[in-house]
Amino acid sequence: MHQTTDGVATQSGAVFRTGMFASLRIRDFRLLWVSNLAAAFSMQMETVARGWLIYDMTGSPLDLTWVMLAYMLPVLVFSLAGGVMADRMRKKSIMVTSQLLNGFATILLAYIIYSGDVTFTHFIYFGLFNGTVMSLGMPARSAVIPEIVGEGSIVNAMALQSATYTLSRILGPVAAGGFMAYLAGGDTS
Repeated sequence: MHQTTDGVATQSGAVFRTGMFASLRIRDFRLLWVSNLAAAFSMQMETVARGWLIYDMTGSPLDLTWVMLAYMLPVLVFSLAGGVMADRMRKKSIMVTSQLLNGFATILLAYIIYSGDVTFTHFIYFGLFNGTVMSLGMPARSAVIPEIVGEGSIVNAMALQSATYTLSRILGPVAAGGFMAYLAGGDTS
């Protein structure tokens, strides 16, 4: 591999961008990365809020387990189907549709919560729905990366993507806890 002064290395005709954030120079990847960052953070924050609400409503660790299982079980069942969809359909359409469906479902659940009519069963149904949509949409988010960045930046792009999910798993719950404490005026009991 030959290094050039502008941070671009070449090897057998392929162009490899170097540097920790090299793939962020690609506009479409930057947009995808920001979108994935927002989606991952909101998903982690929603998980904390959902758990807190269920435990607050029922006081039952078992109910909390059922709700989280309803959200995660579709990942085991439908992820492979999501991969097949990503291979056969337009990835952008899958990503946009899954985000819109999850957003709509989250807004609808928020409305039910604020109306005071929410039940444990609502969380089970919405968990199953959101988990299914997420498991069908996530493979497209990963599969589109090589198409956007090309061979030369794929390792860097995948590393940034992985760091995004790891960061969201750490900071998303922290942000959710702080946000919930702020909204509750410090009283989250």
